[in-house]
Amino acid sequence: MHRARLSVRHFRKFGWNPVVLKVAAKYCARESEELLLETLPKGVSIHSVVAFPVRISELIGIRDLALRAYPFILFKGAQIIRRCEIDLVYFSTTLFYSMTLGRIWKSLFGTPFVIDMQDPWGTEYRSTRWEVPPDVKRKLARALHGALEPWTMRRVDGVVAVSEDYTRVLQKRYAWLSDKPSLVLPFGVDEKDFAVLRSQPQDNPFFNPRDGHVHGVYVGAAGPAMAHALKIVFSAFRKGLETNYDLFSRIRLHFIGTDYAPRSLTKKSVEPLAQELGLSAYVNEHTLRIPYFQSLQMLKDADFFVIPGSDDPQYTASKVFTYIMLRKPLLAVFHENSSVVDIIRSTGGGSIVTFDSISTPEAHLKETFRVWRGILERLPFSTTLDRHAFEPYTAFNTTKRQCELFDQILERRQAVEP
Repeated sequence: MHRARLSVRHFRKFGWNPVVLKVAAKYCARESEELLLETLPKGVSIHSVVAFPVRISELIGIRDLALRAYPFILFKGAQIIRRCEIDLVYFSTTLFYSMTLGRIWKSLFGTPFVIDMQDPWGTEYRSTRWEVPPDVKRKLARALHGALEPWTMRRVDGVVAVSEDYTRVLQKRYAWLSDKPSLVLPFGVDEKDFAVLRSQPQDNPFFNPRDGHVHGVYVGAAGPAMAHALKIVFSAFRKGLETNYDLFSRIRLHFIGTDYAPRSLTKKSVEPLAQELGLSAYVNEHTLRIPYFQSLQMLKDADFFVIPGSDDPQYTASKVFTYIMLRKPLLAVFHENSSVVDIIRSTGGGSIVTFDSISTPEAHLKETFRVWRGILERLPFSTTLDRHAFEPYTAFNTTKRQCELFDQILERRQAVEP
């Protein structure tokens, strides 16, 4: 919900009055974070619905929140659209099943809807790369998503995507989308989040920033798709220990929130790679996701950042803007076609090593070692952020672009109405 939370702060500045429809926190399978409410503006209309409890729905193999809350969102949304005379529905979520409601509501009320593609929906990428056994449940889900995406996209009025590749794939898959308004837009970042953190510092249970070590931090998902980038990082680390032990032996790397699976199903994907190169004493992995403001505290306490990228060239790490805004040394390893590459280079937000789809980790060993050594030799220091280049990625400006898309959709709609 990160995009929606940030956008709600600024919608009114561009002539749009937000009405939020959400699932009540107690029905979500994850802990809620009350501190996030302090980042919302006063007076926002928020409506909550219930959902079938996980303990009941999982008896028939269903945990997905969108499915558990589907009928309740359907009827409450219809009620809001009718009573509040909603002009446009905006889906900004990765709960793909809920996006089908856009077409249903449009058929009932004529209300246009926009879908924000934060991750691929109907795609084979994760099913082939994430080494998940193709059991009956996953096959059924894949088939269902494969049917629901075209059904929904047939009536969508606009598409927002975090990656240009997502938009390109959708337009290739569904020719009619070429005539629909679209927008490539990464998640923005807002200084207000850091102001809230300064007023209410969070606990750091993972490391002591004053223990004499040099702490590198990454907060976010990892997994097999990032194995290539991690091997590049760890190979350079190994070389550093062999050739510059005094410099590199002080490093402690912390990978936090690497698996989005439920607690009982989480699996480490970083530490095993580090162990292969004899780095177990230097690398710590915490698989469970942590609250948002605690993740900001981890970044604030870090000496530098390490960001491994996916081997999927479409991957866009919107979290990179948070790292960049903190102006700490940053080592990023990404596919050369990822949009993150241009973002970091244009803003001066850090150092980046790129790889392609066929290169081996060894091919990037010398460059990564050189970049990393240069960072360690200069610590502590702040990066030189190009404020002008960074400005388009602030929440204010990303919301402005969303609203321009909304305006365009309404103008087109009014132009065809009798």
